[in-house]
Amino acid sequence: MNNLIDERIEQILKDRWIGHTRSKEILRAMEMLLKFPKSGRMQNILVVGEPNSGKTTIARRFLNNHQPYLSTIQEEGTGHPYEVLVRPVVMLQCPHIPHEKRLYYNVLDELNLPYRKTTKAEYLQQQVVAALIDMQIRVLILDEIHHILSGSPAKQREFLNLIKYLSNEAQISIVALGTNEATFALKSDRQLDTRFDKLVIPRWKYDEDYLRLLATLNKFLLLNEETRLTSPELSKKIFVMSNGVIGEVIKIIKLASIKAIESGTERITLKVLDSVSYISPFDNTPSTVN
Repeated sequence: MNNLIDERIEQILKDRWIGHTRSKEILRAMEMLLKFPKSGRMQNILVVGEPNSGKTTIARRFLNNHQPYLSTIQEEGTGHPYEVLVRPVVMLQCPHIPHEKRLYYNVLDELNLPYRKTTKAEYLQQQVVAALIDMQIRVLILDEIHHILSGSPAKQREFLNLIKYLSNEAQISIVALGTNEATFALKSDRQLDTRFDKLVIPRWKYDEDYLRLLATLNKFLLLNEETRLTSPELSKKIFVMSNGVIGEVIKIIKLASIKAIESGTERITLKVLDSVSYISPFDNTPSTVN
């Protein structure tokens, strides 16, 4: 019996793609980047939103839709065919401080390419650009772009110039993900800022879109008794607890589902929601239902 409970909890905790209007819009914008022809001024996207608003989830969905594959090309001069690994999309996290060599390390680690930390930055830069070109990378996703702000103004400008250089030299598009502060980071370089289309993930409102989200999540509850997350009492309670942030909505429902299973209730109720071990990261700015 315990094994069955453990299996159900494991299923509940699994990450699932929950497509909604804004996430689909952002995915379409990312897909368009793959259609733009290569040029010296590539189109880029900045996706901003609060922590746990779904930025990384959307980017990983895009990454998973464009997996690496082998392509056969002809060797220049001899015409002999050989296979190369093509990676249309690569995703990595920005270093916690805006440091040139650390970014190169992150790129080369993600591409599984060897390097020495004693190598000078200019040679690492050449290696990174060559790899981006050789693997035919079209989109480079930089998560946590707001980390740039942890450096001095001079380091911030240096790092932004580096991003611009990689985009220009390898003719790739950049998708930057970050909190709202990321906007200020890019604005310090006006030329680079104009190359980024800003897409915002706002907090949810208590409206039909939010209720549709709950209806979708209702399908994944795996509880033995009927629960209506869209009922006024449950939907409003979850909205206030989550502050309208989708990641928090999903977390609360997962915790409540597990509590319902472990307690034998087998349905989510107001009492179950009150009993979950959940601490809101937005305690100072609670949402209200109009």
